[in-house]
Amino acid sequence: MNNKLDTHYYDGKLSKNYQKLVEWDNDNLFNPMSFDNTLEEIKVIAKNELNKPRFILFMKIFNLITNDKKNNTDSTNKISIDDLLPRTWKFYQYISTNDRFIFFEQFIDINKGTCPQGRAGARLYQLYQLNITFAQEIKKFNKKTIDQIKQKANNKINNNKDIEPDERISLLLKID
Repeated sequence: MNNKLDTHYYDGKLSKNYQKLVEWDNDNLFNPMSFDNTLEEIKVIAKNELNKPRFILFMKIFNLITNDKKNNTDSTNKISIDDLLPRTWKFYQYISTNDRFIFFEQFIDINKGTCPQGRAGARLYQLYQLNITFAQEIKKFNKKTIDQIKQKANNKINNNKDIEPDERISLLLKID
């Protein structure tokens, strides 16, 4: 019997869907930062937001990803953390600490399976898929509604206030 909680249950089952998500992302959202810049930004934010025990766990994975790059690609699903991490992070980088918590939990959870599939193919993929699906729903709104959401987000940013996930996603959307 296959266990859907086992990362390896999904070996070879995610690549087609991932490629569709990436294509939609490339066509409809602004590009993310580079992998190296993403890592550095995540590290700075993690240091400020995570308590010491969580930050130690975070740094274990951070060091693994930066020092063991040959295992950063899930070849069974053709997903590289070098591509997936920046794509996923762009949804979390400007939202509140409370909303960003789920990102850090998934990142730290890589400790439970540091194989290539555990790094890219499972945990971060779940977050990426969730956010792309959410972005696809927002993209269905009319341009005026999306512009209003973007304006609200920009006002909050200008006033140093946290923005909501839907507001962040609206800022990522390329609108004709």
